[in-house]
Amino acid sequence: MKTKYITPLFLLTSIFAFAAEISAAECEKPAEPVSVLLSEDFMSSVKDKLSVGVGIAYESEYVFRGAKCSGASIVPTVDLGYELGGGLGLSAGFFNNTELKNDNFIENDISAGITYSVMSFSFDLGYCAYLYPHSEDTHEFSFGVSYDTSELLGDFAITPFITYYYDVVLYVNTLEAGLSYSAPVTKWIIGSEWGSVDLAATYGHVFSHNAKDYDYVMFSADFSVALTDIASISAGVRYSNKSAGGDRSEDNCWFGTGLSLSF
Repeated sequence: MKTKYITPLFLLTSIFAFAAEISAAECEKPAEPVSVLLSEDFMSSVKDKLSVGVGIAYESEYVFRGAKCSGASIVPTVDLGYELGGGLGLSAGFFNNTELKNDNFIENDISAGITYSVMSFSFDLGYCAYLYPHSEDTHEFSFGVSYDTSELLGDFAITPFITYYYDVVLYVNTLEAGLSYSAPVTKWIIGSEWGSVDLAATYGHVFSHNAKDYDYVMFSADFSVALTDIASISAGVRYSNKSAGGDRSEDNCWFGTGLSLSF
């Protein structure tokens, strides 16, 4: 009877073969999901629902609700939007107006709101803090309704709106109604949608127990050009009239231009 001996070479070969089988088996196992707070799917969802807009503009005058507040100004803005789903959305914004000739007038506005859209209607509930370094701050709440007619009128869609504002510091009520329209003029002329004429008209009535009531109208016309998918420039003219009854009337005519980026 012969005794079988296992040679060192045979032993090493068997060990490596066994290790290779284990490695292959491990590779065939499905990868286990990694649990993290901010997963790639979550971040992608946030990015799809979030919109960001920033802008910088020059205005030869700053007119608010028919009343001139300052002369030539630089106006930076930031706007954020987030879709919650089901027609609900959140918004937040920052607006600054700084007079160029001197620092007599500086205004910083911080706003937030919630929007609900159903069919072609949009309902907006908002809040705005008006912050003035050289005068008293005020705070205002608003509620507005707008209607999108693009499905009915296509390129000729006019958007009507009405908004009520209440200043909780000055006890001032404001009711605004108006129309806005964006005409795709380059589409009509050359078949390319990179330029539009944006028109807006607003009528407002301001009433308060502590101050005299007045009415105002405002009109604007801007030519906007899309430079890239995210950048656009615009330039246009504005006109306003404020009437407090009798011979008390204030007219303003000015122009503005700006650059905006949207993401």
